[in-house]
Amino acid sequence: MDLPEHLLIEILLRLTVKSLILLKCVCKSWCALIESPKFIAIHLSRAKNTKRLLLKNVPCDIDETPPTFLSIHSSLESIRNFPQPDLRHLPFLDHGYFADFVCHCNGLLYVNDVNEKYLFNPATRQVKLLPPPPCNSRREGFLCSEVYDGLGYDPNTNDYKVVILAEYASIMIKNHILFKADLYSLSTDSWREVDAKFPTLAHPRFCMLFDGRMHWSGFHRAARERAVLFSFNMSSEVVEEIGIPDALLVNELVPPRLDVLRESLTLISTWFSGPGEDRIDIWMMNEYGVKESWTKIFSVGPGLGNPFIKVVWNDELLIDSNFGQQLILCPLTAGHQVQKFDVFGGQETFLKIVIYKESLVSVKKTSDHPVCS
Repeated sequence: MDLPEHLLIEILLRLTVKSLILLKCVCKSWCALIESPKFIAIHLSRAKNTKRLLLKNVPCDIDETPPTFLSIHSSLESIRNFPQPDLRHLPFLDHGYFADFVCHCNGLLYVNDVNEKYLFNPATRQVKLLPPPPCNSRREGFLCSEVYDGLGYDPNTNDYKVVILAEYASIMIKNHILFKADLYSLSTDSWREVDAKFPTLAHPRFCMLFDGRMHWSGFHRAARERAVLFSFNMSSEVVEEIGIPDALLVNELVPPRLDVLRESLTLISTWFSGPGEDRIDIWMMNEYGVKESWTKIFSVGPGLGNPFIKVVWNDELLIDSNFGQQLILCPLTAGHQVQKFDVFGGQETFLKIVIYKESLVSVKKTSDHPVCS
């Protein structure tokens, strides 16, 4: 092809990951270009408009119906008839009921499958089984009581890291707790222990990567009416507790969800005390790390029907209503209508949804990886 290289690059950068994978077979020079760190980095930086939803639907009656996986690009309109992605070759689907898509970073998903951990790129279908983490080794006389884990990117070392913060309670001594922090590095394909003391939470259910830090929310162990938020810095490997708004209402069954809205860290609390008494409040942190900068920007309800927030999708809340029987898309701007989608034919389900970018980032060692933003 008699095209200047810069024009060829500009054309290729506009293509999807699927198309680029096919074009790698055209010739060696194209393959080398598409696999180059610089090309992958630029393609990733333009991937803001190629976000997808990956849905995992596990029926409550797991003995009869296998999990369903749906991958959706930009619209929920045809969700009931959307074709399932071909994920049959993935090892963690052998235990598909238990495989948990924990979080995402630059197109990679971190998957926790019972005692096995994976990095998975849904766009390229690359999957990597991580070495067994040290926390899998049971400590004599202790039981693992809580685990906080997540995937992040360290721009200082151009490395992807998985962090596992594990809390162990003594079997013999009341209130005697050990803390253990393990960090996996993709560049070395190995784990190492780090010195990180972290708060003891009850039911830490949500994690979110933001501003180079992994964040977790949960309940205060001794006061379930109070939520707690803390972070782990992927570069400095330091834990910090972050103040939350005093006026935040907490449902003692579900801690506030973490998300990112309009490039700010966001807390989403669900309040449900009975039929017709459900409400969702959204708090945004305008200045990162400053407790006083939290502002409640949105409140919706009642009438959502046992709502569980799943994700913020295109500046809208995606809500699981009535145990997976319906998805509600709730706009956060005035004048837009709430949309409801019957997804799984009225069957009660456990629904997991994660957003990811389409990217060419590899799950191989990161020594030759691009510097990502």
